[in-house]
Amino acid sequence: MKVLIRSQPVFDIPITPIELGILKRMSESHYDGHCNSISRVGGFLYGWTNHQEFLAEIDAPEDQYRVTATWSQVDTLLKCLEMRRYLHSDDEREIALRLSRQLFKLLQVASESIGAWSREVNLEGS
Repeated sequence: MKVLIRSQPVFDIPITPIELGILKRMSESHYDGHCNSISRVGGFLYGWTNHQEFLAEIDAPEDQYRVTATWSQVDTLLKCLEMRRYLHSDDEREIALRLSRQLFKLLQVASESIGAWSREVNLEGS
């Protein structure tokens, strides 16, 4: 039996309260059930928002406003960001576009590095 051992990256992403608010609103109004669920209780965006509100309450410096995201979570955020035309202001749409580009680039760079994180193992005769 041949098994492919693969690692998936986890991303430590700085995120501002404004960016998080935009993502939350886009999730809440998204047509896709999964995208919509991430901003409800139990969803990762809901948890990130609660954590960031806590950091604000304790006056934590904004450089500590970071989230840890999986590949799947970043991919879901990109799906939510496809709907940026429904944002109310040009400023919000510009922030969403910049965030889309950054997250897409993040997955691109990680994808190019995947080869270094995988190894095929032959378990025959073990």
